[in-house]
Amino acid sequence: MLWLFERKLKPLNRIEIFRKRILENYDGFAGRDRSKQFWPVLKANAYGCGIEQIVKILEKKDFEYWVADSYMEALRIWKGSKKRVLLIGPILTENYRKLDWERLAIMVQRVDELEGLGRLKRRVKVHLKVNTGMNRQGFEQEEMEGVVEILKKFPGIMVEGVMSHLADIGDKVFTERQEKKFCQVLDFLEKEGVRSRWVHLAASEGAFKTRDKRINAVRLGMGLYKNGLRLVSTVIKTRWAGKSEKVSYEGTYVMKRGAWLGVIPVGYYEALDRRLSNRGVVKYKNKYYPIAGRVCMNMVVVDFGKTKIREGEEVEVIGAGGKNSIEENAKKCQTIPYEMMVRLNGTIRRVII
Repeated sequence: MLWLFERKLKPLNRIEIFRKRILENYDGFAGRDRSKQFWPVLKANAYGCGIEQIVKILEKKDFEYWVADSYMEALRIWKGSKKRVLLIGPILTENYRKLDWERLAIMVQRVDELEGLGRLKRRVKVHLKVNTGMNRQGFEQEEMEGVVEILKKFPGIMVEGVMSHLADIGDKVFTERQEKKFCQVLDFLEKEGVRSRWVHLAASEGAFKTRDKRINAVRLGMGLYKNGLRLVSTVIKTRWAGKSEKVSYEGTYVMKRGAWLGVIPVGYYEALDRRLSNRGVVKYKNKYYPIAGRVCMNMVVVDFGKTKIREGEEVEVIGAGGKNSIEENAKKCQTIPYEMMVRLNGTIRRVII
């Protein structure tokens, strides 16, 4: 019953998910190549956007699979969707008997996984993962003969898909080499009578980089979420600080002149990377103001200069574009936007606008 109580409280922080932007992102991919299906990847809480929110936005779109990392994510997806889920994360073989195979397919990459599925003595759908150069997941090309033998032994295992993952889209030669190796595996499987309904090699960045006509699906990740959200918070305390005063832990921010400071209840636990200390900005009424001092666990101080901001007013901590966007924050932290997004804490209220 805790969630009922929580929903009655007005939050200090909220993440706004832009329905129109998410739909535009999806349609931009799907409309460009109608020979492929584009499957939304919902792992890591839909890249921080919220599984439930993205399911609600995209449920009516025409695609076969949501893509998730864990079965717990699948259970969250099914609360709002009747579509099937492809799990691409690891699962203990001892848990196979507990899964809902009517609505599920799983990625497999090891012989013991195939054997564990075969022992279920029931119909299960799998997507064979092949290592084509990423050297992370997947069967080696040399293992495929053994894979085929196991499939012949266990007719209940239905190979619905064959998949791999591109490692470096910026390297055209290496990408072509990966696709060539992938196609060699497809050719071998087809020769052995293993034909799959779905063939997928690329994620968002590589969606239009592959050539083989058998590739008919794309796992749509970051491209779906680009500029699709913003984080809004509330000023909970204001004060005037004089010249030469220090701010926050270790006094790393020294006031160059007297100014108004505002405290915002967002810290590195919620969403604001500690590397943005003295480097990040927040937005208030179309102007940007610097983070003053260390980002704390659950709050941060902002230097509003001569602007007299009032307690209770809202500020934009992370924007959908601009100097405080996910992309700009990632550059300042010398990391990637993916990391910044998935760190958006799941306890923050998500709302679709």
